[in-house]
Amino acid sequence: RLNVVDVAIEGFEGDYTIMQLSDVHVGKTIKKDTIEDLVRRVNFENPDMVVLTGDIVDDFIDNIKTDLLPLQDLKADTYFVLGNHEYFYELEASVAYLRTLGIKPLLNESVTIDGRFNLVGLKDLVGSRMGHNKIDIEKGFERIDLSLPTIVLAHQPKTIFKIGDKPCDLMLSGHTHGGQIFPLGYLVKLDQPYLAGLYQHSPIQQIFVSRGSGYWGPPFRFLAPSEISKIMVHG
Repeated sequence: RLNVVDVAIEGFEGDYTIMQLSDVHVGKTIKKDTIEDLVRRVNFENPDMVVLTGDIVDDFIDNIKTDLLPLQDLKADTYFVLGNHEYFYELEASVAYLRTLGIKPLLNESVTIDGRFNLVGLKDLVGSRMGHNKIDIEKGFERIDLSLPTIVLAHQPKTIFKIGDKPCDLMLSGHTHGGQIFPLGYLVKLDQPYLAGLYQHSPIQQIFVSRGSGYWGPPFRFLAPSEISKIMVHG
């Protein structure tokens, strides 16, 4: 379903629409037809930007290149950050292939969007445990324009606790699947305090957590429907 989320950011100029896809888990059972449908629905909304907040890839890239190919038809500028599952399947090869589809990875780095806001992308927390492609918060924020609002992409919601007082008017995350199968969300919350939806983390920091557009494990959801997230940002 389409989840429309209204987000006010102090000092943000004008209106800006971000379509978020997260946790698609393209692999053994989620295939090209699903990606084609997601791309069609995202393009229909005519967003200013598309963001992929991790766990897009859930198989070795040579097995799913054809399934991912429709992503090249996204009409808006599209940015991508790593989820934990990308680390399990030839991470560098996956990132390189997504680049060929016109998708721009943000790997502990930032870009300035239209002179209106900073977009920061952080690697996933699992990298620290696996010993490669580690999250580097200082590097991610080192080139931002402090005079502009900042939107952060980070797969796991608990990343917001790691960034401390870094500028973060809004973080966009996924990972939790909203619990996927009720009542498993209660277990997920033991690890990820923010399960699904928009939260005020601090007086100056908000976080939105998508339930994700796919599933992991059993092809089943209960009281935690999948979503395409439409983030409508304004001042």
